[in-house]
Amino acid sequence: MPSGPRKLDERLAMACDGLVDQLFVQRQATANLPRGLVIAITAPHSGAGVTYITEMLAERLGETAARVQASALEEGTGLPLSEDFQKSIEKMDRLNRRSEVLYELRANFHYVLVDCPSVKDGHFVTGLAPLVDGVIIVIEADRTQKRQILYTERTIQAAGGNIFGHILNKRNYPVPGWIFRRLEAMGV
Repeated sequence: MPSGPRKLDERLAMACDGLVDQLFVQRQATANLPRGLVIAITAPHSGAGVTYITEMLAERLGETAARVQASALEEGTGLPLSEDFQKSIEKMDRLNRRSEVLYELRANFHYVLVDCPSVKDGHFVTGLAPLVDGVIIVIEADRTQKRQILYTERTIQAAGGNIFGHILNKRNYPVPGWIFRRLEAMGV
């Protein structure tokens, strides 16, 4: 049986499967969207694991998903789109570029995950919030404070964004190792 980080990745992968089903597949099915679903992922502070969570979700969604760095929306480079489209958006101003890129990504992928910097590091997500279908907030266990979460939620909602949910990351399991191993041996 795997243990350590590999076992943790497997557990996170299983959790991501449930999250993918709840947040993406069911939401898109009920919304009956003719285009892709665009989700921005951010955190109240840096180091919460936004990039890791975005990668795990993109992996679980497979080829139907595009993972995009927020900076790529600004620069118009490094996007999973045609070279002709990338050349055409270079001439646009920043706001038009974001909406045009997201429109094109929606047309080419079922799911688009935008890896955004934390709200503390800048308010990129507030400019993006009204252009995406929803925002997921990554919360770091034992570090993120309630007031930070509330501030992040209010900031996104004030910008016209829709919060899809929260992901608790880096959770510790305060079970002594010997008990954990015994439970694992029992199949629990």
